[in-house]
Amino acid sequence: MDPVVTAAVMRELDRQTIEVIGIPDLVLMENAGRGAADFIQDQHEDLKMPSVIIFCGKGNNGGDGLVIARELGNRGWKVVVILLFPNDQLSVSARKQYDILKHLTENDPDLEISITEIADSARIWELQPADVCVDAILGTGATGADLPPLLFSAVEWMNASPSATYSIDIPTGLNSDTGHVANTCVDADVTIALGAMKQGFFVNEGPLHVGDLHVVDIGIPFRLMNQTRVGLNDAEDVRDFFPARNRIMHKYQAGHVVILAGSVGMHGAAVLAARAVLKTGAGIVTILTSPGAYPAVASLVTDALVYPVEWSSAAFENPVIAERIAKADVIVIGPGLGREPDTIQFIREFIAEIEVPVVLDADGLFAVSESLDFLSRVPAPLILTPHAGELCRLLGIDKDVLLADPVGVVREAAGKLDHILVLKGPHTLIALPDGYVIINPTGNSGLATAGSGDVLSGMVAGLIAQGSYPEDAAADAVYLHGLAADLAVSETTEYGLTASMLVEFIPIAIQELLSE
Repeated sequence: MDPVVTAAVMRELDRQTIEVIGIPDLVLMENAGRGAADFIQDQHEDLKMPSVIIFCGKGNNGGDGLVIARELGNRGWKVVVILLFPNDQLSVSARKQYDILKHLTENDPDLEISITEIADSARIWELQPADVCVDAILGTGATGADLPPLLFSAVEWMNASPSATYSIDIPTGLNSDTGHVANTCVDADVTIALGAMKQGFFVNEGPLHVGDLHVVDIGIPFRLMNQTRVGLNDAEDVRDFFPARNRIMHKYQAGHVVILAGSVGMHGAAVLAARAVLKTGAGIVTILTSPGAYPAVASLVTDALVYPVEWSSAAFENPVIAERIAKADVIVIGPGLGREPDTIQFIREFIAEIEVPVVLDADGLFAVSESLDFLSRVPAPLILTPHAGELCRLLGIDKDVLLADPVGVVREAAGKLDHILVLKGPHTLIALPDGYVIINPTGNSGLATAGSGDVLSGMVAGLIAQGSYPEDAAADAVYLHGLAADLAVSETTEYGLTASMLVEFIPIAIQELLSE
């Protein structure tokens, strides 16, 4: 799982590499610049006389840009370096790279490399576009404050330019931790992350600005990188932990999922969750739903057992419910279940006693909102799947608190709850009780449709039923959920994706995953 870091973690990784391991910072900078130049070169091999304009700041990010300038210049590119600070303000390492570049150009007049210092915003707008534009202005050390006029103009010029834009480490104007944007931000076609991807790429406004992502290995030892506590979900990890099947298995070995879902007007939630369970591979599905929803649910899910239930404490005495629950390997509670007082009371009593894993979603989450102490005492493994509003209600916090640090909030909440927390969003976060957070890269805006969360709940349960550990099931289901959406929109559009369509692409997503 590829590591994802904050600015503070990246600084510590750099420090240990330099001070403990003994690799000089100039070596790391050389590795970064050369790796970025290699990638840019590979993307534009078809250009006969390529040109690049490189905006450099005064810190080490600018130093990386100066290395890129030297590397591309040596490969025959026409290079224009725009230094946005006087050269005597450069960091020690960046100044060293500046001096090297100056000496190179003075001793090899055939190289088409120019260095221009600009201090006036008006001069930015006199620049002519090149084939490629490189943003090496501000790195992860930026505080997120509004950009001053000169840097603001440079960013706006890049965004208006037809050039292919590459941001080095992070787009200038983006906070590398929170994903918040200052008064402007580079809209990169590609962000070339140095050493590791940054947390801000995946939260808040970050996904709108980073473009495609590429990571350059700058030489930080694997042992250090492996200590990070946030990782990016990927296909290899999902395959490694995906439940295996064999030719002689039977339906009971494929697992039994019981779903408590559906009410009058909300029967579709139960239907979607059940279909998702079946399409993910579970062997048996039982739906317990309200009497009013029963006719619709029973007619729409013919592959499941469906029973009408009046939700109250007396439901525990219903022999049908007791029998089905006793055979369950995992239980889904909440999709469209309703918020009547008796229903809420039943949910709370039920999860206080259950012993098998429970996927808690939608109205199930509402029933336990602001009940962290209660949830932390639930003995069975819980997988909570809230969206941002549901999580804020559950934790009793304002949305601004969540937006300020989504990863930190879900990490702390999962630790306090001692359960798995799945925060649904553009890049869904899976927080484990031990403090590890997984960021999911798959999915698209087509998932912003009613019922997609019900599908995810069913997928998580379907994998647990087949033998996956709850933490693996959560990560795998989220990845496949997004992959199914990506495959679906390849045949339609993000505008037309529905939850019912998403369900049909689950087996296709599994096939693609396992065939790689």
